[in-house]
Amino acid sequence: WKDALSEADSDWASDRLSHSSLKALQSTAGVSSVLVGMRQSLYVEDVMSVWDDYVPVQDRVESWSRLQERREGR
Repeated sequence: WKDALSEADSDWASDRLSHSSLKALQSTAGVSSVLVGMRQSLYVEDVMSVWDDYVPVQDRVESWSRLQERREGR
């Protein structure tokens, strides 16, 4: 799915699926919060490192549609 995210929107590209997922959510207009389960301090550091790589917030309807089409095999 990491490749699917980066193909849906180049702003979402990352070498890790968790980072791509967070980029997708943090850059989508209308998403005001994301709950992330973190049981270890390493998880917190990992999530916080994504915030260092700025991705502009904008309407990502087309990107999410491309991802949905890929999921459905179209």
